[in-house]
Amino acid sequence: MLSRWMAILTPFLLTLFIIPLKQILSLPYSGWVGGAIFNIAYLIFFSTLLLLFRKKLLEREEALN
Repeated sequence: MLSRWMAILTPFLLTLFIIPLKQILSLPYSGWVGGAIFNIAYLIFFSTLLLLFRKKLLEREEALN
């Protein structure tokens, strides 16, 4: 059901993308991001799934009407 590009947005790969971002941020923010890396990755992943499936459900509903 998922597109191939969703393989890039797995929580594991998102975590690998967020770690270098943590190094760029200044001190208080880097600590916050460092403590929430997995939470941020899951937030991005599940938000993308929500938007993707919501779009598919709306398209399906329009096709039925």
